[in-house]
Amino acid sequence: MRYPLGRSMQVAGSVLLFLLAGASDAGVLPVSGILYGFTVSALLFLAGRRLIRPRRRVAAVVPLRTPRRKRVSMIECRRKATGV
Repeated sequence: MRYPLGRSMQVAGSVLLFLLAGASDAGVLPVSGILYGFTVSALLFLAGRRLIRPRRRVAAVVPLRTPRRKRVSMIECRRKATGV
């Protein structure tokens, strides 16, 4: 169902863009209407492309068992770093 919906959204975005181009040549729409229409047309087209694109499969993340480290205080870290 995603593929026909995505393709129809792409077609609708393209047709809207074509109609806006014709209306702008005829001088029917104001500039704000043309900009709004271009934005809606682009969003329709891009949303249709997103529906058509196959989804990536995500593998399950399994935490690895790692040995726990001994907690070391900051004083011990400084002693090790300075050699005192």
